[in-house]
Amino acid sequence: KLARALSIPKVTGFLLAGFLVGPSAIGFVNESDAAQLALFSRLAIALILFDIGGEFDPATLRREGVRGLRMSGIACALTAASVLLLLRLAGAPWPIAIVLSCIALETSPSATILVVKEMQARGPVTSRLLSVVAADVVLCIVAYYLALAGLGITGWGSAVQSVAGGACIGAMAGALLAAVGRKFERDADLLLFAFGLLLVL
Repeated sequence: KLARALSIPKVTGFLLAGFLVGPSAIGFVNESDAAQLALFSRLAIALILFDIGGEFDPATLRREGVRGLRMSGIACALTAASVLLLLRLAGAPWPIAIVLSCIALETSPSATILVVKEMQARGPVTSRLLSVVAADVVLCIVAYYLALAGLGITGWGSAVQSVAGGACIGAMAGALLAAVGRKFERDADLLLFAFGLLLVL
């Protein structure tokens, strides 16, 4: 309500509230409490990514998938090159600069999807935006694990297992949800099933 009264997006209000109650401000939630809330944070991100995936039907994927991947690839390449250059100019070692430039590729899916939902945005621009956000997440994960393997921090087998394994588990979970979801008569039951599935994952 306060965010609406100030004419700012709710996600901005959430960020400000988190900052104020966190250890950087009044300290109502200290670092130990924040660590204990890490599970809820990961679960929230999983729900948001799950929600983004649910926005795409086969027709939308065919229409926007290639464009989103192309736009995301260009943006990621420019971002990685810029961050890598700035970190090297600042004196960061190559391994740290490479890893941080890969991490910098991700677009925050939580902020994007919350603003889209709040504004009830629909249309080709929104579909393309979500496709770019989804592609950014995928490219960030792939680039991060490839960078770790290329730098010798982890093995190539571990990197391939993390990327391919995550994709396979996600695909199987989606297929299971699609097959079982038809048997639920109420949306609440389907939501509880999806929530439990995400907890297992």
